[in-house]
Amino acid sequence: MNGITQRTGVTQKNAEKRFLCLVSCLFLCDPVVSVLSVVAAAQVRYATGQDVVPVFEGWERNADGSFNMVFGYMNRNYEEEVDVPVGPDNALEPGGVDQGQPAHFYPRRQQYVFSVRVPKDWGKKDLRLDADEPRQDGEGATAR
Repeated sequence: MNGITQRTGVTQKNAEKRFLCLVSCLFLCDPVVSVLSVVAAAQVRYATGQDVVPVFEGWERNADGSFNMVFGYMNRNYEEEVDVPVGPDNALEPGGVDQGQPAHFYPRRQQYVFSVRVPKDWGKKDLRLDADEPRQDGEGATAR
């Protein structure tokens, strides 16, 4: 035994194993650090300039057999309130243009904002809400 081995109890072979283990850990942790930095970048908060996306929340059965299709929305802004007037850019299909959908969208996620009554024989038809304001790429919510 040399002097270092006597003092520390670490042989050359054990030291090499520890070094390789440390290098392996650093190599394996690098992708984790990269993923965490991507996740952190994906969570950027925007005060303004983002779009509004309608969300189909679900449905409610009424006593007469008809249904209420319930909608909300996600305004991706943290501060800006967005206005999309009811009309061709804020409409439900099928049906009339104005079916009670909001025209003013508060920031962030707003659940169960309004509902649309459909008859009991609605079946497997779709009810689609589009709120296409200028920043939006045509996303909508479909009730099925």
